Amino acid sequence: MVLVLAIGALVAPVEAVPIRVKHREGTSHGFIVVHSADGKEIASGEVTETVDGDRVNSETTLYFKDGSFHDETTAFSQKGHFHLLTDHIHQTGPSFPDAFDQRIDAASGTITTQSLKDPASKPEVRHLKLPDDVSNGLLVTVLRNISPDEQVSMPMLVGSSKPRVVELTIHSEGQKEFAAASRTLTTTHYVVHVTIGGVAGAVASVVGKQPPEMHFWMLGGKAPTFVRAITPLFENGPLWTFDLAPVTPRDRNVSESGHSQ
Repeated sequence: MVLVLAIGALVAPVEAVPIRVKHREGTSHGFIVVHSADGKEIASGEVTETVDGDRVNSETTLYFKDGSFHDETTAFSQKGHFHLLTDHIHQTGPSFPDAFDQRIDAASGTITTQSLKDPASKPEVRHLKLPDDVSNGLLVTVLRNISPDEQVSMPMLVGSSKPRVVELTIHSEGQKEFAAASRTLTTTHYVVHVTIGGVAGAVASVVGKQPPEMHFWMLGGKAPTFVRAITPLFENGPLWTFDLAPVTPRDRNVSESGHSQ
């Protein structure tokens, strides 16, 4: 699951290096629920992954109660290091003021953006020299493959109207316990900052347009996994909370044996 990030403060960068594959991705299917800052459920959806050799296809789909829709499909390789191939984001509805459809081809550096506010508008095609380790769609995957004691930096392409490469810096801020039924799970709390270099970064710092910190909680062990995130889903967007969704039977009159009563 990948999240579109807002612009950030000017801070000292950490050298970006490709993220080595410690835990290979596999076929999976999970469910998530999204809450606003005041605790109201605003959306739910699912995350799926399929694998073909060293190629992974990941998709996050969210359905909002106000009719909005978010879908991100990412293809990446996991041969030695994680390497983005393509990323496609589609956002529509009132929850997304700048509704758009954007496709990134990492190899060619081609970014094709279509505004969905004006269906008659033509797609804008831009070409940027993208870093080999550009991380769109890979943030949660990266967090599964780093250690709590290391600080990591990686580039990401952000923005729909004016795409630009920014630097993400990730560090751990200790542990937090979560409850899973009758069990207690100890997670690692990661914080993500966004760095913009040059004049744009300095201006953002001066006028106070730095985004809030983004937070992720990851369960470690033999098979690290995502537990919670608090982050915007689009540039300059509000902070939303993403949690694993409980799965319960529609028929409440189901016995412990699994048969309807």
